[in-house]
Amino acid sequence: MNHKTALAAAAVLVVLAGVIGYRTGFKKSDAGETNAPAPEASAPTEKTEPIADAPDYSAIFDLGRKEPGTRVYVSGPLGVGFTYNPISDSSEEVKVTETGNKIYVHLASQAPADGQWVEIFDKDPQMTLAAAVAARFLKGLDPKDCFVRQSDSIKLDQRPGYTAAAISYPPPADPEEPGWANSEKCSPPYSESNGISYFLMNENNPDRFVFVSVGQYLLTSDGSTKSEAGYYEINWDRSLQILSK
Repeated sequence: MNHKTALAAAAVLVVLAGVIGYRTGFKKSDAGETNAPAPEASAPTEKTEPIADAPDYSAIFDLGRKEPGTRVYVSGPLGVGFTYNPISDSSEEVKVTETGNKIYVHLASQAPADGQWVEIFDKDPQMTLAAAVAARFLKGLDPKDCFVRQSDSIKLDQRPGYTAAAISYPPPADPEEPGWANSEKCSPPYSESNGISYFLMNENNPDRFVFVSVGQYLLTSDGSTKSEAGYYEINWDRSLQILSK
């Protein structure tokens, strides 16, 4: 590459970075680093392919509808991303920690594992979400005791092409027992419980699926504005996207 071409490529990248970062803060993980800078690309050498257009995260994550200061977290190795408010509703700092195939969203005062999390799994692109979940988590279990059901409670309205599912089970025979009593038979913590958890797949990137565990509370919003009552109502996981790798 000659000197002029290199300068031109660098200028394009600077402009892209300025446009993408105008409204929001960005984090991108390339090797589990949660404090990495905004997504970057190297200028191509003579032996590489031309640089592809940078992803339009503003459009992907609908940042125009979110508050200034909303952050985007993108994991390159895992191919997922989401938005979050870096300050919780209780005015605490929010951290994101990536370890292996898990990403934890937690308060700065918490250990990562004490927060909420998403776990990413590879799958055969030809398999449905239900089949992939059953093959990984329910092998050898009685289908009368443990089964996969479509999860209708997960809001997918702004994520066309996504499907959600959950590992479920029959209610307990004893009405005095909690409704989730039989979850212990069905690969906990991946089965339904008294908190919110679900599996998610993007039909446009069917080589992976994720498991999301957020429990019973809103840890931090996805950056959406507060309700008329003055509260954040949409948790960060509602912005989760399974991206191309």
